[in-house]
Amino acid sequence: LDRLQCVSSMIIWFLSYFFYPSINYPVELFIVFSNVQNILVQYWF
Repeated sequence: LDRLQCVSSMIIWFLSYFFYPSINYPVELFIVFSNVQNILVQYWF
């Protein structure tokens, strides 16, 4: 995955979470988000 792709997916996730908190998110989305976090940690820390 590309770094920009990871950051943009995180931003989209946070924005959708804050603007639409009533939506029930599927488990897959949380799995993707945790994978993105792991990738960011590997690249940047």
